Amino acid sequence: SKGVIHRDLKPTNVALGEYGEVILLDWGLAKLAGQSDDAHRWQARVRDLRAATDLETMAGAVGTPGFMSPEAALGRLDEVDELSDVYSLGVILYMVLTGRRPYEFRTYAEYVDRVAREDPPPACSVEPAVPDGLSELCARCLARERSRRPADVDALATALRAWQAASVIDREVDGLLRDARTALDSAAEARGDERLRQVERASVALAQVAKRRPDDETAAGLRHRAESLRKLGIGERERAAGRRLMVRVGIGALALTVVAALLVAAEINRERDEKAHAAERAERRLLESLEESGRTLLLAGHPLRAAPYLAAAYDGGKDDPVLRLLLREACRPLDAQLATFGLDEIRPTLIHALTLSPDDRALVAARGQQVLRFLSLIHI
Repeated sequence: SKGVIHRDLKPTNVALGEYGEVILLDWGLAKLAGQSDDAHRWQARVRDLRAATDLETMAGAVGTPGFMSPEAALGRLDEVDELSDVYSLGVILYMVLTGRRPYEFRTYAEYVDRVAREDPPPACSVEPAVPDGLSELCARCLARERSRRPADVDALATALRAWQAASVIDREVDGLLRDARTALDSAAEARGDERLRQVERASVALAQVAKRRPDDETAAGLRHRAESLRKLGIGERERAAGRRLMVRVGIGALALTVVAALLVAAEINRERDEKAHAAERAERRLLESLEESGRTLLLAGHPLRAAPYLAAAYDGGKDDPVLRLLLREACRPLDAQLATFGLDEIRPTLIHALTLSPDDRALVAARGQQVLRFLSLIHI
């Protein structure tokens, strides 16, 4: 950054400040980009490293060779620039992700041989939890072909921030897809309106996915499933609405039937009451007619002819003092004969019916259902 090449980046030269800021230490090998430097110091250190057999001893003097770029390890000082710092930062990133260096070696010569001939294993193959995007960025930083590396430290920082933003989106999308699957699974088990509510919940989550990742294939498959479940739910809701309508129509028809039945029953009861009242009026008129006929015959001096009419009126249910008096007067000529039948006085309540024989020579009195009395009128 700022046109300065550090040329000795490693974990021991990176520190955190009091407020969390990153501080780089040991700028002894640093130089400005595009300017020459005292190269013999660097070359002397490379010769010392090539001759060293105890890397742990040399690490304290010139830094760990495992963080040097291929061009620095091979002593090509004219190629050591911003891309070399990017390589060293890639090694630090690799250690942060996997907990180990990209290359395992015992001597400086072994390290130079490996870093010049082979690429390190991908970080995600060493530690499966490493995200693919971050592993790929780390591999670009550690590329032996300088053109494959990020152009400088700023480009690396931009790529890291882009990965962070993308990882946030990935986590959001994963959560939304998980919610959509859960809702669709619930919709598959539900019916009608509840199915549609779960489909709507999934659709909202999928709409958020579309904003963040428009071409996501998983989301496309879930949208297709949601549409199928939506159609199924709409059909179920329409059928349920039809059933409810039929129930309402049935209830309405039943209510009309009950009302009609009540009206018919009321009309039948009215007609029956009218007929009963008419019968009562007719019977009342008949009894009044019988009483009137008996009264007329009694006033005309024919008590025996009046007696059957008055007795019939009394037996028909007309019970009043006047009728009793008339019946007693009509039956007075029969006192002697009635006494011979065991009656010491006239008791109209014991006589159910009186009638004359066809030749007017006898009077028949009905007392109960088993007693008939015949009274000869010849001597009366």
